[in-house]
Amino acid sequence: MTAPQPPRRQQQDRTAGRKRPSRRHTPAPTPRNPHFLDDKPQLVNPAFPPEPAPMGRVDAPDDVIENVDLERYGVAARGWKPFWDWCVGIFKHEPAWWRRQVAFFIVVALLIVSAAFVLADHWRRGVTVLAGTALLTAAFRSFLPADYVEMLEVRSQRFDVIFLLVVGTALLFLVMTVPA
Repeated sequence: MTAPQPPRRQQQDRTAGRKRPSRRHTPAPTPRNPHFLDDKPQLVNPAFPPEPAPMGRVDAPDDVIENVDLERYGVAARGWKPFWDWCVGIFKHEPAWWRRQVAFFIVVALLIVSAAFVLADHWRRGVTVLAGTALLTAAFRSFLPADYVEMLEVRSQRFDVIFLLVVGTALLFLVMTVPA
């Protein structure tokens, strides 16, 4: 082992009277490995070591893949079944839940109508419908009970109502003031 060396002294700049850092050689960057994160050390809590990625046989829709790293390949290894199960699970609510979501479906339908107007080159009508949708959403959020607008909740009721009123009013102002 070699003895530790004292730090280099910085050279004095005679013109400005300031210290300037010594010039060190910086190594050239190495080319990136396509899986460069695999080589980096991970932050791990020693009390809870990470479990290894599941390896082995994974049933895919049409065939069987052996020795697949599920964390790296995701849907390609698991197939579409988990996603399909999630999509089907959406429709397994009781009818009372669907009735409580009517306000949300009205807002989504109006947003689709607004987008259709804008895509059909009727931007003024589209923005007017969008402004009306924001104002209607503010009314829904302020007057309907919480379980009827749970899909429309973002922040607190006060924030949501004020934000939607400001956005709706600003859009209406935009439609009225921009010349045709």
